[in-house]
Amino acid sequence: MFFVLLLRCHVTISHFIGVFFEPNFFAYIYHLPILICLVFSFVLISYFFLSYLVIFHLSLCSLSLEK
Repeated sequence: MFFVLLLRCHVTISHFIGVFFEPNFFAYIYHLPILICLVFSFVLISYFFLSYLVIFHLSLCSLSLEK
């Protein structure tokens, strides 16, 4: 499900970028869910990447302590 959400965000990036060149207020409201989706995806990917790094670091520390 996450990858479907990420793919949907990726497909609509060009539409979101186009909103900066439109002075229409409703265009901002229309693209707000896309912006939220992009930010949420970035935060989620960053969280998983950082948690992976922390787990990897802790496993290396525990291996060095066992020696």
